[in-house]
Amino acid sequence: MEQKYRQLKNRIDAVRRKQKVVALIRGGLFFLWFVVVASLLSTVLEALFKFDVWGRTVISGMFWLSAGLVLLLMFIKALYSFLFKKSDPDDVEIARHIGVFFHDIADKLSNALQLYRIRAANETGYSTQLIDQSLERIHQASRNLDFTKSVSYKAIRRQLRWLGAAMLIAFIFYGVWGKQLLIATDRLLNPFSSYERVPQISIQVFPGSKQVLKNESVSLTAKVSGQRINKIDVHLREINDEYHLKQTLTAGVENDFHFLIQNIQDTTEYYFSHQGMTTEKHILAVIELPLVRRMQIYIIPPAYTGLSEQRLQENVGDISCLKGSKVEFDLTANKGLTEASIDFGKQQTVALQTNDNHASGSFSVFQDDVYKIKLIDNQAFENRDPILYRISLIDDIFPNVAISSPGRDVDLTEELILPLTIEAEDDFGFTILRLGYHIDREDDPFPDTTLQFQPLNFDPSHQERLTLEYNWDLKSLNLFPGDVVRYYAEVFDNDRVSGPKSARSRTYFARFPTLAEIFAQVDAEQETAYESFEGLYEKSTELKQHVDRLVQEIKQNPEVNWEGKKKIEDIVRNQEKLETSLQEIQQQLDQMIERMEKNDLLSLETLQKYNELQKLLNEILTDDLKQALKKLQKAAEQIDEKLLKQAVEQLNLSQEDFLKNIEKTLNMLKQIQVERKLDELIKKTEELLMAQQNINERLNEDYSENQASDVCKDQQKTQQKADELLQETDGWKNDLSESGEEPQQAIAEVLDLAEHEGLLQNMQQVQKSVRSGDTQTAQKSGDSAQGTLSQMVNMLSQTRREMVAKQKQEIMRELSRLSHNLLQLSHKQESLIQTTQKLNANSPQLTQKADRQQDLQQALTRNANQMAALSQKTFFVSAQMGRFIGQAMRNMDEALSQFGERNITAAARNQRLAMINLNETVKQIMSAMKQLEQSSSASGLEEMMEQLSQMAGQQQGINDQTLQLGAGQQPFSLSQQAAMARLAAEQEALRKSIEQLQREYGERSDVLGRLDHLGKEMEDVVKDLQQQNISRRTINRQQQILQRLL
Repeated sequence: MEQKYRQLKNRIDAVRRKQKVVALIRGGLFFLWFVVVASLLSTVLEALFKFDVWGRTVISGMFWLSAGLVLLLMFIKALYSFLFKKSDPDDVEIARHIGVFFHDIADKLSNALQLYRIRAANETGYSTQLIDQSLERIHQASRNLDFTKSVSYKAIRRQLRWLGAAMLIAFIFYGVWGKQLLIATDRLLNPFSSYERVPQISIQVFPGSKQVLKNESVSLTAKVSGQRINKIDVHLREINDEYHLKQTLTAGVENDFHFLIQNIQDTTEYYFSHQGMTTEKHILAVIELPLVRRMQIYIIPPAYTGLSEQRLQENVGDISCLKGSKVEFDLTANKGLTEASIDFGKQQTVALQTNDNHASGSFSVFQDDVYKIKLIDNQAFENRDPILYRISLIDDIFPNVAISSPGRDVDLTEELILPLTIEAEDDFGFTILRLGYHIDREDDPFPDTTLQFQPLNFDPSHQERLTLEYNWDLKSLNLFPGDVVRYYAEVFDNDRVSGPKSARSRTYFARFPTLAEIFAQVDAEQETAYESFEGLYEKSTELKQHVDRLVQEIKQNPEVNWEGKKKIEDIVRNQEKLETSLQEIQQQLDQMIERMEKNDLLSLETLQKYNELQKLLNEILTDDLKQALKKLQKAAEQIDEKLLKQAVEQLNLSQEDFLKNIEKTLNMLKQIQVERKLDELIKKTEELLMAQQNINERLNEDYSENQASDVCKDQQKTQQKADELLQETDGWKNDLSESGEEPQQAIAEVLDLAEHEGLLQNMQQVQKSVRSGDTQTAQKSGDSAQGTLSQMVNMLSQTRREMVAKQKQEIMRELSRLSHNLLQLSHKQESLIQTTQKLNANSPQLTQKADRQQDLQQALTRNANQMAALSQKTFFVSAQMGRFIGQAMRNMDEALSQFGERNITAAARNQRLAMINLNETVKQIMSAMKQLEQSSSASGLEEMMEQLSQMAGQQQGINDQTLQLGAGQQPFSLSQQAAMARLAAEQEALRKSIEQLQREYGERSDVLGRLDHLGKEMEDVVKDLQQQNISRRTINRQQQILQRLL
């Protein structure tokens, strides 16, 4: 039974322990609740009333006292009972507590315990058995009951709710009035400290603590609620600097304060304060975003441009470059990078390689664009608002090409060589240069418009400008008179990125004119020139009359007034106009002669006379006339009577020479017109003969119906041309009256032959017979027409030869007379020398000898004038002859002067020199007569032209071999070096031949003028060959030499 009692007691002890634990926890929670409530109440009171030291001491004392009592009564007492009063309350009281909780037990447990306690003493005499049964029954009844459930935790939970409510209220208060309550708490914790009374305010700080960008401006704001204050202090300190900045701010309208931190550089701590009240300290953490510190861009143009790399100025990002250029970037950032890229405006990105704070990369440019540089640092921050740069393409402009020479529509000559000067321009050079052309055939019913191309060779090196001299040989095009070649130059640049661009020049026409058209144009030009000369002669005559009147006026009254000066100025001005007109006429004649020479329209004799005419025009404007005009102007300005008289007389003489030369030019031009017309007739007749020969050859072959039609058309054209030629010849026959009866009679015989032989009728019969199919009759009539034309050519050529022979006879007769006269003068001069040497200075015969010398001089002057006149007709009177005879005249003049001074020795010496020069002149004449005898013409032009033709062939060979060596090729092989040495020797030999030709024929500018400076150019070629420096310039110089020889 004792065991059961112990079991019940243990169960009751468990209930007691639980009660004590619950009491202890409840006491602790109550203490905490009290502290929270009491402290909140005290803080609120202090915050509201701002007690003084005494008041805060009372509150603080009451708080601590009450807190201590509560702690003692509610927690320490329970703790003491738990630790030291383990049997209090006793078991019976606990049993009653259990009986209250378990209704089935009620007082049974307490009663059983009480009975069992007295069982041992049993002073009352209760039955032990009953006591044990009572204990047994309660033990059995409560065996399944948990007595500890009688102790509830409700008190703890209730106390927790109170504590939670109190803490919630405290949190609310501190959340709303935290600053004020904290200040109040601080005051209560320091009750003996004195505090100034501050306004009842709260301060909200913006933006608080945050991250900001370096160099960004940050606005700080303090919003004050409660009482209005006028000033507040803001405190700033950079974390890496001890310096503390304090700035007093003035309130705004809404009781707020603002402060702007401009360009913040480092992390900064800040707070606001007012009369001892400070706000919480906030941190502005400065973040430095990545940015480009240094940028270097290199632009590498496309290879075809030949341009070197371009380095932009540092930190310059706008790019202007050619399409296809490569752009290289070298960037340095302010901090380490993990990524870098170039973002283009068209959603394209080029990644750059990064190394610490460096980045590099490249891309190629093919279009206009924009780009920006994107940087990401090691903290994954990206650069903000990167600069937007532009990429602008520089246009590779289209090439430009022009045909500068001839630069106009031209007529082709019989050589069918078209000299072209092609000028091309491009910014980066060329790849192809060619001529495009097609031919418009005369009377072609189905013209072929297909373009043909002629490639042109040039130096393909990078060059912006190209000037190419090219002689276009059109012989291979099988042109016929009347055909037109439409041509243009086309050039392609070397753009290897977008593809070569091309440009064309203006299209020009090169027409192969018919012989009739050429002669018609020449006739018109010559008629214009003749009319211009007539007008010039009339104006010169009128001006000469004015000069004559001026001479008379000055003789009568040497003083020159204003009106006289005005007349002199008018004369000078009119003379200058005449000179200008003469120069224009000279240019017209030069162009006409050049055209006739290129088309081979003239015989060599006629060409030589035209050249003499050019020389005469050059001699009209003498230096004497120009000096006379200047002298007259100067005399009029200085009002020098003597000088004015001399100037007027000199002008009068020069004007007479000018007028005579104009008159002489007119006469020569008229004479040359006749000879040119004869050359024209021969040329046109030869053309008709060739055309008829071609028709006859076709008649002798089998031909189809279409071919027969072509034959008829060609025969009709030939007949029409023949009719026009006969009419033209008949009309021109009367113009030969001044040339003598022989040429006129010869022309008449030619016309009679054409009429007698039925030239036009035979041509007409050919057409009829071909149409009717009578081939035999057509051939017979064609042969008759060809025979008549052949006889006409022979007769006209014979007439031309007879004119040449007649001229040759006249030249030979004049040269013979001159040589005889000069030889006689030489003998007489020799005889005079012998007699003069025997005299002394006082001899009375001196005067007689001087008169004799003067007679010889006058005779020599007459012969010199005859030689000068003859020199205008032939090349066989050379300039060397003129120099010798001129020197002889000067020697005679010196001898006369010495006679006057009675210096016999000096006179004899000059007489001997005069004789020597006369003999040399005779030798020259005899040599010229020998050459004339062997010559086929009176002028000697054929011989000179033959030599020039041979020299041109030699030059062509030198040019071809030089071209094979190649221009600009280095180094040369030993065989090439040997070839250049040989070519240099050949070129030097040819140069010496040119000089010898000029010495033989004299320095005549009329025909040999085209050889001026030719020797110097050959010397330059020789130097290039000797120095092994063959360039494009050498090749061009050789071509120019060849052209001038041709």
